[in-house]
Amino acid sequence: MLGDFDGARRNVALACEAEPLSPAVHALAAFQHAWSGEPEREVELARRAAELGPNHFLAQWSLGVASARNGLPGPAVTALRRALQLVGGGPMVKCALARVLAEAGQRDEARALLAELDERSGVHWVSPYQRATVLAALGERSAAFERLEQAWQARDPWLAVVAVDPALSPLRSGRAYAELLGRVFPGREPPRAAPARRR
Repeated sequence: MLGDFDGARRNVALACEAEPLSPAVHALAAFQHAWSGEPEREVELARRAAELGPNHFLAQWSLGVASARNGLPGPAVTALRRALQLVGGGPMVKCALARVLAEAGQRDEARALLAELDERSGVHWVSPYQRATVLAALGERSAAFERLEQAWQARDPWLAVVAVDPALSPLRSGRAYAELLGRVFPGREPPRAAPARRR
């Protein structure tokens, strides 16, 4: 998460070469290309992950997220519902589904899933960072920053990608976001979100 996108691309390419039949490796490589601002390569790798492991939750999760980022909400929702089924209702995948539903205009279902996640967070760990991404997609900026503050207080590990995660793009303007980056990356320049690149 240091902003070395070229180095990251080289490393994920090597991982895919070393493990060409691994759905997990291709799925994780897809996420890296999302953070590098390469949505077309992201969806290409996610599709390969899903071909290699149609019943692998990480492959379906990455396919859902990548499809949404490439303007394919139908396939995105289908893949994320499958991932949610495979993982038995896991909160990270549920957050991703809620975010994609919100982006696709299915706000009522997105809010219902978010309510379930908020309720569950009283008993089990549910990433405040991931819930912030849902609120960002719903256009609820203040509530999203409240969740990001909770993420900071809880040392949520997802904060490692706060500077480059495309899911937080709606929050990037303004002082609150800059202040958060200053706390997450004290004393150094945070990595820059890569602009979307088309091949």
